Amino acid sequence: MGMDGLVMHPKTRKELAYVVALGGKDYRDSVLKDARSSLIVFAGSDPDLRQAVTDGKVEQATRRVNGNDLYMFDIASDKRRYLSTIGKKGDTIFALVVTAPSKAFQQDYAALKHIQDTFQLL
Repeated sequence: MGMDGLVMHPKTRKELAYVVALGGKDYRDSVLKDARSSLIVFAGSDPDLRQAVTDGKVEQATRRVNGNDLYMFDIASDKRRYLSTIGKKGDTIFALVVTAPSKAFQQDYAALKHIQDTFQLL
């Protein structure tokens, strides 16, 4: 499993946003039963995210957009901070991950949060 799309800040290259998609009934039936565990599945493409989910502080919220439940996470670790949204459309599970170094995150919070808040499954 790898990243299906990646964008980064053109100057610093430290603020990132990427999407991972997992398809098939195996994922459809199991991944979203426990949304926090879903983070571990998607963290396979980002070892720092996996470490942050395991050892960091994780806050979770749910919202409904266009008839789809989206599970939203704020994950804080010493190294990086992450905003992630996971949702299902058909037989595919999508995860958006937005991240920046912990020290720079607050400075860019409004822009990073906007990316997370505008994510939707069409």
